[in-house]
Amino acid sequence: MAIPEESDGMEHDLMVSSSRARSSATFPVETPRESLPALISEVVRTSRRFKLKAATAAGATLTVGFTWRVWAGVIELSFTPGQGRGTQVEASWRPTVATIVLDYGQGAKDLRRLSKELLAASER
Repeated sequence: MAIPEESDGMEHDLMVSSSRARSSATFPVETPRESLPALISEVVRTSRRFKLKAATAAGATLTVGFTWRVWAGVIELSFTPGQGRGTQVEASWRPTVATIVLDYGQGAKDLRRLSKELLAASER
């Protein structure tokens, strides 16, 4: 059973569902789908947390390093047309070690941070 995570105090309060060290969320970005790979590249260049593995107009794959909460993780993004010129982003986080069942909220924290950074970059 997926349980929505509580806010971690950030001003951007993204609802994230987490279950067994896997997290997911959906959020809009006011950027056309075709422009998202460049936007994600920009965010990754300025972030020490995320590493970009691949990005297309359909989606992207990022990795994150380990923390005291969990070993490394993988973030998968899927892009679908949103309202107007915007895009709906479906994000999922999973640990790189498949047997991990507790991430102490790291997946939700990473998804909230990524969505906040993408939204901020799209407003520039």
